[in-house]
Amino acid sequence: MTMVRVYVPLSAASVAELYALGSMAAPPVSAFAVTPRLVNVMPSTDEEEREYAAFLAAADAASALVVEGGKPRARRVVEYADLAASVVSPLPANGSRHLAAVSVAVPLTTKSLVSFHLDESPSVDADLLWYDITELGAVVELLGQLAAHQGRGKDRLEASSPSTPHRAAGSSAEAWTHREAGSR
Repeated sequence: MTMVRVYVPLSAASVAELYALGSMAAPPVSAFAVTPRLVNVMPSTDEEEREYAAFLAAADAASALVVEGGKPRARRVVEYADLAASVVSPLPANGSRHLAAVSVAVPLTTKSLVSFHLDESPSVDADLLWYDITELGAVVELLGQLAAHQGRGKDRLEASSPSTPHRAAGSSAEAWTHREAGSR
């Protein structure tokens, strides 16, 4: 089965929902991935560079979820999942739509997710830090949503403590690609 890596911009409330229920976002889910249109505009790049472009598009979309009045009010969150290609469809061309925009036809569950990328702080141009899916509880805590859900969902996924996060992206593409290369 062919798999596609998708990057999904999330709000803190969506992350808390995922933690509490083990799934979130009824389909279709808006996401970003390497699409044929993205490949066409980046013909001399490798797959990793194209995935990074899709990741950055998701990070930009996550910014729209957390910026209010020109100022960040929360941390950006991007999750990534490896999904069957049959459930991921490129969205039609549109002047304002990113070339990596896709639609996911299935709900996202903790079983389909690989990791999260979370702003180091809720500020403009903050680095995105990498967290494994097993650190979902720590991510929820960092986002300040744990109290709202009073620990529901812990039986679904054992969360580790908020140990040292891994620098993923922001100003350093090399850090992101180095960390991602180790997860393949």
